[in-house]
Amino acid sequence: MKALNKLKKHGHSLLFVAWLLSTVTAGIYFVQARLIWFDPQCVLNEVTSDALIALLAEQPELNTQDLSNSLVHFISEPCQCSLLSENHKAELTRKAEQLGLKVLTVRIGSEFKTLIPSTPAALIVGEHRQLVYFGPYSVGLACASENSLINNTLQNFELGFNSQLIENQARGCFCNL
Repeated sequence: MKALNKLKKHGHSLLFVAWLLSTVTAGIYFVQARLIWFDPQCVLNEVTSDALIALLAEQPELNTQDLSNSLVHFISEPCQCSLLSENHKAELTRKAEQLGLKVLTVRIGSEFKTLIPSTPAALIVGEHRQLVYFGPYSVGLACASENSLINNTLQNFELGFNSQLIENQARGCFCNL
């Protein structure tokens, strides 16, 4: 009888471990499936910072704007990731306004596909129309400021440094165009 109870206990333990492993494996699989590359076609590998600003400035949504000293938010609809990034977007907007940057929001569609591979994305342009940053707000599933790519760039820009960063090697919650 003792042996049967001991065998039963080990069977329950093994069943629990098997369940736990399968749950963790399924969780990892589904999280990884939702993380996508910001620039899956690597279109931004071929563009220089000056060319990117010139091409974006030619777009109808931006050709009447002076992009100097500005932060441009690029969002697309319907994009669940844009909704998830609203808090981060608001935080970036406040920081940019404190730095004296103009803030623009551009709703885009597939016509931008050759320039902007995914949304949400942001462009920061300095005083003399030089690129400061172009890419996603952050990495990870939540597009949160804790995984921010752009916050450090804004802090460095405030201190007088400009990395002229085009970030296209990020994985997170993005909507490819």
